[in-house]
Amino acid sequence: MSHDDHLLETLRSIEDLLKILVRIQLKPVLEQELSDDTKKKLYLATGKDGIVAISKKLKCSTGWISGVWKRWEQFGLIVKDGKSYRPVL
Repeated sequence: MSHDDHLLETLRSIEDLLKILVRIQLKPVLEQELSDDTKKKLYLATGKDGIVAISKKLKCSTGWISGVWKRWEQFGLIVKDGKSYRPVL
């Protein structure tokens, strides 16, 4: 195994461990924040569709979505990715 391969394997292991730790920390927040069907669907669509498409699909306002996304960003559930958001996990 080359040095680069070993380094890559080590980085993947670190990434896996970090994901586990993040899941453990975010689980209670996710359970609380995704307590209703609309928010669950919004979370699943975040990062895949734009705000207008999500708004039409879920039949809710873009303002409401934007507010929820800002709240979730503060909780660390999603991160800003350019002009849109994506889930951390």
